[in-house]
Amino acid sequence: MPCSCQITPADKTDHASIPALVCWVSGYFRQFAILGLGIMLAQALGYAQTPAMEGEQVLDLLEEQLAHPPQPETVYTFLRRSVITTLKANGEPGKVVHKTHRAFTDGRDQVLLELDGQPASLADRKADRLHNLERQQRYLHRQGEEAAPAQSQLMQENMRRFRHKFRAEMEGLESCRERDTYALRLQPREEVILEHKGVNRLMDAMEARLWVDVQTHAPVRVSTRLVHPVSFLGGLLGLVRHIELSVDQQPIAPGLWVDEVITAEFDLRLLFKNIHFRIESRSEAFEPWVPHAEGANSTQQDGVEPK
Repeated sequence: MPCSCQITPADKTDHASIPALVCWVSGYFRQFAILGLGIMLAQALGYAQTPAMEGEQVLDLLEEQLAHPPQPETVYTFLRRSVITTLKANGEPGKVVHKTHRAFTDGRDQVLLELDGQPASLADRKADRLHNLERQQRYLHRQGEEAAPAQSQLMQENMRRFRHKFRAEMEGLESCRERDTYALRLQPREEVILEHKGVNRLMDAMEARLWVDVQTHAPVRVSTRLVHPVSFLGGLLGLVRHIELSVDQQPIAPGLWVDEVITAEFDLRLLFKNIHFRIESRSEAFEPWVPHAEGANSTQQDGVEPK
């Protein structure tokens, strides 16, 4: 899905790559939730009626446990239905694209099933897969057809970047999606200057919140937004007007939480081109993955081969 991928920059990017910076920041916070930060954070807190530690103390414990994320044995498959809407200058919807993918919980490539309500052709699937592969090669250090870096490796690297640039503040207990949760606010340390000036300016303008289930110690929701617009070279190269991202999660098996609802909106200008779009994604029909075999659920086949 555009701009919601889990991404880690391989090296420096020039100021002309504003969409890449936006994609990295949004993916950074989504990965921060989905890959298990919320689970680890709540485990560090422990079950209690009131938060007992400061946010930074919790992150100290979190960092020690990052090398051992949950590893469910069962692979699940599900449908991810996405709507990508291009927005006009006045905010009215323009072109709308509907996609349905078959996704998996073990990190294998998702497969395009439907495009705008019609079964995806082989050409559609190939184009979609090449697009996703190009993004992973660019941002995930993926080489050719080999697997992308392990999620735990990406998590540890992003945790290192996060601890350097952001601070966590405990806000207390809140009800989120009918669950009792710990609420954390994540804010940038403006005194910390990252080597990449473009990324640093975007991060200085971001803030995020994280809700962690008290009983199950799992992430329930993460949200992030751009607090104020960010310009590049006085606006000549580009302007990032708005970024807003929200991810809601649900448990589908013990220790396994999956993004159920993702909403995001991006509004930016690159030189003379305005880019304004909204993404809405919902996951459904979760079930254990059964490879091609006699008696396998026909709804799972969809032209997908076992990993």
